[in-house]
Amino acid sequence: MQVTRHRRRVEEARTGFLARRVGRRKPLVVTGVTALALTAAGAAFASTDQFGHDQVGQVTRDGQVISSDQYIAPYGDRLVLNSGKIMSSSVSPDGTHLAASVTDGGAALSIVDLKTWKEQQLVGTAATSNPKIASNSVGQEGPTYSPDGKQLWLGQTDGYTRFTVNDDGSVSAPTTVAIPADGPKHALVGEPVFAADGSTVYAAVNGQNRVVALDAATGAIKQSWNVGNAPRDLALVGDKLYVSNEGGRPAKPGDTTINSYNTQVPADPKTAATTTGTVSVIDLAKPDAAPAGITVGLHPTALYAKKGALFVTNTATNDVSVIDTAKDKVVQTISTKPWPEASVGYEPDAVTLTGDGRLLVTLGRANAVAVYRYSTPQEPVSYVGLLPTDYFPSEIATVGDQVVVSNTRGVDARRPTTKAGHATHDTTASVQHFTLPSDRVIRSQTSKVFQQNGWTRGAVEKANARHHAKPVPVPVRLGDPSTIKHVFLIVKENRTYDQLFGDVPEGRRRSGAGRVRRERDAEPARHGRAVRPLRQHVRHRHELGRGPQLADAGGRPGVHRVVGR
Repeated sequence: MQVTRHRRRVEEARTGFLARRVGRRKPLVVTGVTALALTAAGAAFASTDQFGHDQVGQVTRDGQVISSDQYIAPYGDRLVLNSGKIMSSSVSPDGTHLAASVTDGGAALSIVDLKTWKEQQLVGTAATSNPKIASNSVGQEGPTYSPDGKQLWLGQTDGYTRFTVNDDGSVSAPTTVAIPADGPKHALVGEPVFAADGSTVYAAVNGQNRVVALDAATGAIKQSWNVGNAPRDLALVGDKLYVSNEGGRPAKPGDTTINSYNTQVPADPKTAATTTGTVSVIDLAKPDAAPAGITVGLHPTALYAKKGALFVTNTATNDVSVIDTAKDKVVQTISTKPWPEASVGYEPDAVTLTGDGRLLVTLGRANAVAVYRYSTPQEPVSYVGLLPTDYFPSEIATVGDQVVVSNTRGVDARRPTTKAGHATHDTTASVQHFTLPSDRVIRSQTSKVFQQNGWTRGAVEKANARHHAKPVPVPVRLGDPSTIKHVFLIVKENRTYDQLFGDVPEGRRRSGAGRVRRERDAEPARHGRAVRPLRQHVRHRHELGRGPQLADAGGRPGVHRVVGR
């Protein structure tokens, strides 16, 4: 079953919110995916045309076209970084610099001077990097500054790289803080958080489902706590350390599970998506006590604590849990689903609260910041509207009267290159800043976000129960019958369907021969390896006279133990 979206001009911005519904988060870093639909008559290929003759990178009146079937035109000012994608970022305690972990661009760390609004330093494995580090792998969260701003910790595969922060904001003197592998499980560290006095660093060890306390000076492990599956972010409130567990609670007898990095994670048997989400609570005043747990939405990622509340972005259920830190209970759940016609796909992934009580939540898949009026944990928030960002906002912070947003994919894969055209790994990122406008301006920007996402009235048409439609490969209405029985995803990094199968008769594809010829001539062995399984599969299917068998592709139930490279 598929949905055809028709792009229209905005007739009216509809910003109501829907009830909660479980969804599954798509990975932040994905390989090229092509859908092959198998029908009773063989293979069929379907596509949609969302932009007419607009092309990726072209700037139109709606904004710049990006490859995710959206437009971008961010509010405020942007700085484009051509050093890869931002995985995470943080602002220095004095508000003068932003440190970002980057990947896919030949470096691991970018330092941005927020005073001059320029990239000041790029650190990685390159011979020209000063300082030079051993690996460009980075974790999902951080890098994190010490309370006095004199240290910066960058998460990597097997621990952290600790830097000295110089007076001008640049970093030097990298030192490795290792966290040993546990058999096949590397550390794959998440967020590090400093104790108030700076003597201890608490680290979410995502790959080993634990949190450790490290001596900030020596890097020695002082304490370890088992928490939920795939711990990611940390927040320290008094003597309590809160931990977001992307994979939820540990599995219990009788649970349906799926293997995620050698851990059995409770998951839906059909979708392989996680079925639980939790926040662990470690009582640092009683370090030997087992951590407590708080049930939240699915795929909890970012944590932010302020004024007696802990905000948790639940990326898969598209909402934010508000925990009263005095009671350690969820007292409010904020829906982050601004378009009434879709209850999934917004992916809240960062949150902050301004001094005047406006709650800001980045919606990664919507390329927007959602704004709410907030007063207390128990008092329901009021929705204000949306502000547009660049491609996939992933971090947000306030610096004085400025809001600073880090956008993971910036302006798409448009890095300057001497090649003809751009490739998947010509990735960019961006940092955006603006003064938060009045509620009136925010509401006016909301319609712009709707248009950039194609959220228009009637864009999703539902089937009429009294209407008996004839089955077609791609139904016009949601709920109408389709001739397609199964949909298979052919995944090949940085390669399209046409590049691999455009000249294969078994693929039932009538176009793309020129593209695939270039691919075949450039890498004949890779082309042959890709084509042979398709031919064998199609022949096997016809020989047996039955449909192909579904297979599990390796099982990540929406739990991202991703280390960028």
